[in-house]
Amino acid sequence: MKKALLGFSNTMAPGSSSVIGTAFRDHKTDDDTEDLIATEDFFRTDEFENADHRIRGRFDEHGQFQGEVSIYGERVEDHVIPWGGAHGQPTSCGPFEIDFAAFEGESRHSTIPYEEHAILSAKAEKLGGLYIYRNGIRVLPYGDTDYDWLDIEFRRTKGAAYYYFSHRKMFGFVGIDAEHNRGLREKAGREGFQENKAYRQFKAILKNFLLQAAADFFRKDGVHSDTFGDRKEELSREDEARRRREKQVLARKRKFEEQLQGFFDELGRSEPQDRALALGGGIAEKLAVASSIGDKDQAAKEVLALEREAYAEIRSLESRYRISRPRIGLSKTTLRDWKVYNSEFAALQENVFRPARELIADIVGEEADKARLAIDRRVRTEAALDDLGREVRRTTGSTSRAVKAKADDVAVEVGQVARNCLRTVESELRSVVSEFQRADLADLPDQAFVEMRDGMERRILKVTEDQSTLLESILDQLQAVDTTGENSPTDQLMAIEQRNVLLEEEMEADMHLAQLGMAIEIINHEFSGTIRSVRNNLRRLKAWADANAGLRELYDGIRASFDHLDGYLTLFTPLQRRLHRKPVEIVGSEIYEFLEELFRERFERHSVAFQHTRSFDKCRFVGFPSTFYPAFVNLVDNAIFWLSQQNPDKARRIRLDAEDRTMLVQDSGPGISVRDREAIFEFGFTRKPGGRGLGLHISRESLRRVGYELLLVDSDDGAMFAIKPEDDNDKMPK
Repeated sequence: MKKALLGFSNTMAPGSSSVIGTAFRDHKTDDDTEDLIATEDFFRTDEFENADHRIRGRFDEHGQFQGEVSIYGERVEDHVIPWGGAHGQPTSCGPFEIDFAAFEGESRHSTIPYEEHAILSAKAEKLGGLYIYRNGIRVLPYGDTDYDWLDIEFRRTKGAAYYYFSHRKMFGFVGIDAEHNRGLREKAGREGFQENKAYRQFKAILKNFLLQAAADFFRKDGVHSDTFGDRKEELSREDEARRRREKQVLARKRKFEEQLQGFFDELGRSEPQDRALALGGGIAEKLAVASSIGDKDQAAKEVLALEREAYAEIRSLESRYRISRPRIGLSKTTLRDWKVYNSEFAALQENVFRPARELIADIVGEEADKARLAIDRRVRTEAALDDLGREVRRTTGSTSRAVKAKADDVAVEVGQVARNCLRTVESELRSVVSEFQRADLADLPDQAFVEMRDGMERRILKVTEDQSTLLESILDQLQAVDTTGENSPTDQLMAIEQRNVLLEEEMEADMHLAQLGMAIEIINHEFSGTIRSVRNNLRRLKAWADANAGLRELYDGIRASFDHLDGYLTLFTPLQRRLHRKPVEIVGSEIYEFLEELFRERFERHSVAFQHTRSFDKCRFVGFPSTFYPAFVNLVDNAIFWLSQQNPDKARRIRLDAEDRTMLVQDSGPGISVRDREAIFEFGFTRKPGGRGLGLHISRESLRRVGYELLLVDSDDGAMFAIKPEDDNDKMPK
């Protein structure tokens, strides 16, 4: 029943109107109903428009088709497919229309994006086929995958490439009406047409049409097959190149991400600082031993050797944390980590590695002075530079040899390709000339002679074109090689790839936001009537509460809860309706009481102390509750979660404070790592298991629209967030 009702009225093709809405509901109880049919379960108009191929047109009263055919977007207008069964007489079935779409079975041959192709394939596997609609209402069982009324699948088993069409790769409809197609009479049980002359002609016309359409557009020798064959081959090449690139990029991307992760892990454990300190302590002990050698010359040599060894170890330590970015496109998350890495590595160089070098120089000087060793600074510097020179020469020499070897390999391969191209052209040319020499031209008709000569010329031109295209492609690549390193093809590819990656991520985020917005719009629409009713009833209850002191407390509680709910709903209403809200004075003590009431059970369950200062209680400002209250709710909700994840022996505390016009929310949790300080405000970013990464992003954007900022503030204990007016940038909390 559910499958029969899917597509009950014609909603497939763009411009078609649904004359009847269908529903199939499971009434589990009187008030519990499940809708088992969703509109998106059937084929949508956008799927129709985005398919690889589309054929639409009309059969006249003689069964002759005329219409438009689109193959990979290339249109052939007024295409005609004749039917020879009419014999000059009008058909009994009458004129009718057809409109259907087809797509390639393999995504690499399709212009449909991979994810959408997978969804469409799964849908067509169950629902694909050619449906019949009479006046917009489906005629059963035509279109069911298990009813092959046009022998589409039967013929395809004989030769998939020859017959092309398949139920699993096509969807569409044949449109008839009661006025022009009276000869097509349904059976008494409404399950199909009667097997009369009209129906036999109807089937014969459509079978002939599908056979001829496949011959014209999808077979190698078809009159319009060039578009299909060339575009399909082009898509295959693009897919192969894309897969090769993805395979190359994937390994480099994973390695780069692992390097960044390893850096941040060691940075979080303060390993760079610990290693530098250990290095300084170790060299100090060795220098003390070396400087105590009785032979001053030998002692000086040992001290110099130790100093050079120490500098080499520092360079090695610095190299351990130096990461080079691969020339590939990176995701927004990886780009953000890369930006944080550059900042943190620069801080390590300034605060760890440079002081370590200075410490070694100071220790060497002190030990030399103590032992009265004659070690000239020039000698020490020259020794250090000699070591560094040998190291960089070794590195550069190795890379230089690798480049030269690769260039030699490319030169050999390119030379071989060029020779093969010449041989191929020469071989085909000789073959054609030899064939011509063997041909008997004496009795050959003029037309046959012209056809033979044209065929030979086409063979020579075809092989020449193919080999020239290959050589020109190689030449373009060689000419694009940039020996200056300023604008190499790799850099250009990386820039294009980077932009593509970011655009794809933005598209996914925009799609998510669009779907979220549509859902919110539906919620707002459905709740608007209910909220209006509740608001009217609250006004009536207020009159009773004013006259009855016992109802006052109950009314105030219901009113406060309703205002909070109404505030949330107002937050989600369209902009033009939000403009009519009125700001009110918000007091810090009211925010605290609201949060205390909202999270009381969770505070108790997780043993969290919820604190507030007098400064926060006295804080007053004018704003929209629907903007500020959700922001505080999100901050406290996140704080409770992360506090609940830490050791229960450590104090769990959330504190509300205020300095001037800045409100602070601080917790005693694990805090936020360096790499996540800006990422937490990005759409979709979250470290919380099962989180969606929307709360902080929406809170920051909502506050920004009313002139406030949501910031992460430096803190020695846990995480601290500040909500402050944008014009207070010079007043940051200490």
